[in-house]
Amino acid sequence: NQQNYERRETYDSSRYHKDDRYIAKGREVKAQKEAGILVDAYTGERVARNANVDIDHVISAKEISDDKGRVLSGLEGVDLANREDNLQPTDRSINRSMKERSIDEYCACLQITDPTRAAELEKLRGKPQSELTDKERAKLHKYEQQAAVDQERIKRCDSTARRAYEAKLKQAYYTSPQFAKDVASAASNVGIRMGVRQAAGFMFAEM
Repeated sequence: NQQNYERRETYDSSRYHKDDRYIAKGREVKAQKEAGILVDAYTGERVARNANVDIDHVISAKEISDDKGRVLSGLEGVDLANREDNLQPTDRSINRSMKERSIDEYCACLQITDPTRAAELEKLRGKPQSELTDKERAKLHKYEQQAAVDQERIKRCDSTARRAYEAKLKQAYYTSPQFAKDVASAASNVGIRMGVRQAAGFMFAEM
């Protein structure tokens, strides 16, 4: 199992983001945005028709690709990453700022950086909009979106996605021939060790 993990395929972001299910979700989200009914999964706020929206892998594609449990189960990372419950629409600035962090790591980062971001946000809001550079406008939007993140909401998304993900792994592994082989091997090793201990104990008792 360790050797299989070490020989796993190298993570390729394009395979995950060019998958048909990911593209289909993008079309669905685009239609909802144009209809004015799209809600940001991480803020709970209605998305503007002209907003830039990304489809986020709640459990990051990189985490799934590198997950030992996923490799052990024999399941394809692209299939797991692009399940409906693992794809959520959110503002592009939120998604890009998350990078490959888990939801818990991202929320912790938001809490740590909150005072700094709040001060910078107040400073940017205090300047006339006409005087802001493009870079400052982008930063202002990013900080406003991060401030709007509902941490309970985003953690619920993560919890739902992870429950479904773990259930899929467990079902695949515990019903697989590999699991039966691993159990038989472990049971045999344990039996041998117990036999050796019992024999040694009997010998010492006789001595």
